[in-house]
Amino acid sequence: MGSQISIFDGKHRFLFDRPIRLIELFAGIGSQAKALKNIGADFEHYFMCDFDKYAVKSYNAIHGTAFDTSDITKLKGGDLRINGHEEHIYLLTYSFPCTDISIAGRRQGMAKETETRSALLWEVERLMRETETLPQILLMENVPDVIGKNNIKDFRIWRDFLEGLGYKNYISFLNARHYGVPQNRNRCFMVSLLGDYYYVFPDRLRLKKRLRDVLEQTVDDKYYLSDNVIKYYRNRREKYNGGFAFKPKTEDDIAFTITTKAGSRPIDNYIIQAGSLNRSDYRQSNVVISPQGICTALTAAHPPNIVDPNTAYGYYTGASDNYVLPPLKDLARTLKATMHDSGIVFQNRIRKLTPLECFRLMGFTDEDFLKCRTAGISDAQLFKQAGNSIVVNVLEEIFKTMLPFSVEPIIAE
Repeated sequence: MGSQISIFDGKHRFLFDRPIRLIELFAGIGSQAKALKNIGADFEHYFMCDFDKYAVKSYNAIHGTAFDTSDITKLKGGDLRINGHEEHIYLLTYSFPCTDISIAGRRQGMAKETETRSALLWEVERLMRETETLPQILLMENVPDVIGKNNIKDFRIWRDFLEGLGYKNYISFLNARHYGVPQNRNRCFMVSLLGDYYYVFPDRLRLKKRLRDVLEQTVDDKYYLSDNVIKYYRNRREKYNGGFAFKPKTEDDIAFTITTKAGSRPIDNYIIQAGSLNRSDYRQSNVVISPQGICTALTAAHPPNIVDPNTAYGYYTGASDNYVLPPLKDLARTLKATMHDSGIVFQNRIRKLTPLECFRLMGFTDEDFLKCRTAGISDAQLFKQAGNSIVVNVLEEIFKTMLPFSVEPIIAE
């Protein structure tokens, strides 16, 4: 359910009652712009900043813009060109790097006095101090650990800074699985409003999609694990046979989070495709997903955990508990069985999610993906761009609550 208003919140509901000038810092491939476009908001691509030349190339391909690669540490407040509030609403978004605050990252924090990637947040503070006119609305998105015990002190410094400028801050965790996307991607969002305004986060939607709805029908062999890779994981299991045991998930049929490893190297997401050519089941994280099921979560991680085929338990190999390779008895490269000479081929193969599937699970369209591919973006960069993005559907619901007309939510069952 959405947030409740308290006596300490603002008096007025914030509305997009003027054209929006969108300023995207750490823009990536432009989830915020995509969401605004999808809901029909009156906005312009006013300014974007991203240091990754491939992300900027994809951004321009998707949105038809011509932005240059830029470094936030080199920007000045005047570069944002905020010219007043009379005719436009300035919306500034800043999904700063989670590299040093994520569980799967370096865990070096985001303190101002450090030089970590996550400490780039304080470049936003500098720009705000240098800007004569402040944007009316700010939107932050990051991993839940941004307000975890290791980072809460620094986050409070940031929040207090914004309050000192006159912003009211509204914070909530929103999971993509509650907003129409079969991915278990939980993120922390903060909406900051300049002036005496309140904000209520969107209600949950009923999830109707399943993993099968985003999977490609035909997948190139390069996405399937080779026998050598399977052998590597088998050897690793034998080496670390005394590791921590855990029970596989049997009820969670939502995808794990698509992520990228610290250092921005894309990490694979694995699923098992099993059954005949006419009927496929999909299994990920040791959970069998029927065509009627929702998908188990999509992750990218260090080498997956290995599951003992003789038990219901697996062994921890140094990865997050979210990542498991299916039982080794199922690791046959391709199994063929001829029944009464019918020639039916049975498959039981492990493969990565494709870049297109990852884009779909982040709320981007096949057309968006094709534009990036046509622009010459490699698989490695496409995986990275998906993992670093924000689920478009979640942003749509956040922005819908600020449209001048009412949006009736569909309450989850």
